[in-house]
Amino acid sequence: MYIPVKMKFAIAIVFALFWTAISIYLAQYWFGELSALIGVFLTAAIILGIAIIPGFMNAFLLAGLIMDRRPKCVPLAIYPISLYTTFFLF
Repeated sequence: MYIPVKMKFAIAIVFALFWTAISIYLAQYWFGELSALIGVFLTAAIILGIAIIPGFMNAFLLAGLIMDRRPKCVPLAIYPISLYTTFFLF
């Protein structure tokens, strides 16, 4: 079943936003305890930087990789000369 690229992108965004919403909900307790120690703005920056934003990016990447259907790789009969040249230069 073929899914257009725009639809895959939309599905990945929705999944990542859903994951982010769950992460924000679960981080409320962490936010409350940490903000009592270091303040609201610094706490928000730390939690966003450590958990929420990386979690969004990982969820988006995971959804995109799950939906990706790459074509089969066909081995080459003769490899290009540039690969050998690059290998011997280093």
